[in-house]
Amino acid sequence: MALASKARFSLGSVGKFFHDTARTIAIARDANILAGMPDEAFRARGTTREQAIRALISTL
Repeated sequence: MALASKARFSLGSVGKFFHDTARTIAIARDANILAGMPDEAFRARGTTREQAIRALISTL
Protein backbone atom coordinates (compact mmCIF):
# COMPACT_ATOMS: atom_id res chain seq x y z
CA MET A 1 0.00 0.00 0.00
CA ALA A 2 2.80 2.41 0.86
CA LEU A 3 4.48 1.76 -2.48
CA ALA A 4 1.31 2.64 -4.40
CA SER A 5 1.00 5.84 -2.40
CA LYS A 6 4.61 6.78 -3.20
CA ALA A 7 4.06 6.03 -6.89
CA ARG A 8 0.97 8.25 -6.97
CA PHE A 9 2.89 11.06 -5.28
CA SER A 10 5.76 10.67 -7.72
CA LEU A 11 3.50 10.72 -10.79
CA GLY A 12 1.68 13.75 -9.45
CA SER A 13 4.97 15.55 -8.91
CA VAL A 14 6.15 14.73 -12.43
CA GLY A 15 2.86 15.94 -13.88
CA LYS A 16 3.06 19.19 -11.92
CA PHE A 17 6.64 19.69 -13.12
CA PHE A 18 5.63 19.37 -16.78
CA HIS A 19 2.55 21.56 -16.29
CA ASP A 20 4.59 24.32 -14.63
CA THR A 21 7.33 24.02 -17.24
CA ALA A 22 4.83 24.39 -20.08
CA ARG A 23 3.26 27.40 -18.35
CA THR A 24 6.66 29.07 -17.93
CA ILE A 25 7.52 28.48 -21.59
CA ALA A 26 4.17 29.96 -22.67
CA ILE A 27 4.77 33.07 -20.57
CA ALA A 28 8.31 33.42 -21.97
CA ARG A 29 6.96 33.10 -25.51
CA ASP A 30 4.34 35.79 -24.82
CA ALA A 31 7.03 38.06 -23.32
CA ASN A 32 9.12 37.57 -26.45
CA ILE A 33 6.14 38.56 -28.60
CA LEU A 34 5.60 41.68 -26.47
CA ALA A 35 9.29 42.55 -26.76
CA GLY A 36 9.02 42.52 -30.54
CA MET A 37 5.87 44.62 -30.82
CA PRO A 38 6.24 48.20 -32.08
CA ASP A 39 5.98 51.04 -29.56
CA GLU A 40 2.88 52.35 -31.34
CA ALA A 41 0.94 49.27 -30.27
CA PHE A 42 1.65 50.03 -26.62
CA ARG A 43 0.86 53.72 -27.00
CA ALA A 44 -2.49 52.77 -28.54
CA ARG A 45 -3.20 50.63 -25.45
CA GLY A 46 -2.14 53.43 -23.12
CA THR A 47 0.71 51.43 -21.62
CA THR A 48 4.40 50.76 -22.13
CA ARG A 49 6.28 47.65 -23.17
CA GLU A 50 7.82 47.36 -19.70
CA GLN A 51 4.43 47.55 -17.97
CA ALA A 52 2.97 44.91 -20.27
CA ILE A 53 5.88 42.52 -19.68
CA ARG A 54 5.75 43.11 -15.90
CA ALA A 55 2.02 42.38 -15.89
CA LEU A 56 2.64 39.17 -17.83
CA ILE A 57 5.42 38.03 -15.50
CA SER A 58 3.32 38.82 -12.42
CA THR A 59 1.05 35.92 -13.44
CA LEU A 60 3.82 33.49 -12.46
